[in-house]
Amino acid sequence: MTYVLQLIVVFSVCSFAAGAFAAAVMLRVRQRIPVAMIDDDDDDDGGGGEKPRVDDRWGVLDAPYKMVLCVNMDLRDDDGKPTKMRPGKMAAQCCHACLGAYKAAKGATPSAVRSWSITGQAKVCVKVPTEAEFFRLKDDLEEAGICYYVVEDAGRTQVAPGSRTVLAVGPAPVKVLDKFTSHFKLY
Repeated sequence: MTYVLQLIVVFSVCSFAAGAFAAAVMLRVRQRIPVAMIDDDDDDDGGGGEKPRVDDRWGVLDAPYKMVLCVNMDLRDDDGKPTKMRPGKMAAQCCHACLGAYKAAKGATPSAVRSWSITGQAKVCVKVPTEAEFFRLKDDLEEAGICYYVVEDAGRTQVAPGSRTVLAVGPAPVKVLDKFTSHFKLY
């Protein structure tokens, strides 16, 4: 009988310890969930003009995640004439942007990078038709506190030196990035 009693006591202690561990893990996960990611204008008090407030502590529960590569379609060559990047050049510029955004976000929003990494590392490429929209997007992202990276071309091949070719946004939750980039056409 004492052997059965010992088994019951051991089982009870192990069950209690497992429950306490699970509770501690859940408490830690809940601390990483942002309190207010984006304020939809449903409860707006008439102030207007405010940009969404974004918490930089996103977690897996905010999935899906993505990175958006915004290609500047309003580029000029050395003579100031409108030009387009060839596919290989555009691919290289997007790779520079992706790597730059990854490095920037790894320092600024590491939990978003981790969540993006474990949920498939989705990337979307869109066309930004004018340089004015390109810079407006950059300013809006900066104001909202969303991580981004701008590629400035050296100008050795197809575009003028100093041309801003690609703006990489994120990684961040899709519902956050869509507020800024969903109106652009896919590349």
